[in-house]
Amino acid sequence: MLRPLQGQVTPNNTVLVAHDNSIFVAHSASLSEKLLVSRKKVRLLRKRYSTRRVNQDLRRKSMLITSYCQVKAAVKRDNERLYKENHQLIVKVIFGGSSVKQIGYTQTMFIFKQCMMLTSFGYWLTFNLQTHR
Repeated sequence: MLRPLQGQVTPNNTVLVAHDNSIFVAHSASLSEKLLVSRKKVRLLRKRYSTRRVNQDLRRKSMLITSYCQVKAAVKRDNERLYKENHQLIVKVIFGGSSVKQIGYTQTMFIFKQCMMLTSFGYWLTFNLQTHR
């Protein structure tokens, strides 16, 4: 079936107005003009709705960024605390003197390696938080 042209007058004196995939039948030329004006209003409303949707997306993203920054700051504080604790443990192991001799060399090295692994994990965690934003 052929689609009638927009503004074409049918045998019973109605005006056809095409809009997207549907056809409105207007019973007078003034009514067809009103339909065209209402289409413009619909277009403006769609634009306003899309702006509102974009604003909602921006608000949601800003909340995500805020929570990410809070988590990042908490992880950074924990990382600094762990680093200080690890440093104190290393100092205790190295400068323990007689206690190091009592523990023995292999156990001392094991404790030292564990402290270094924790420290390197802290650096790894900080690096990953900074690179994966």
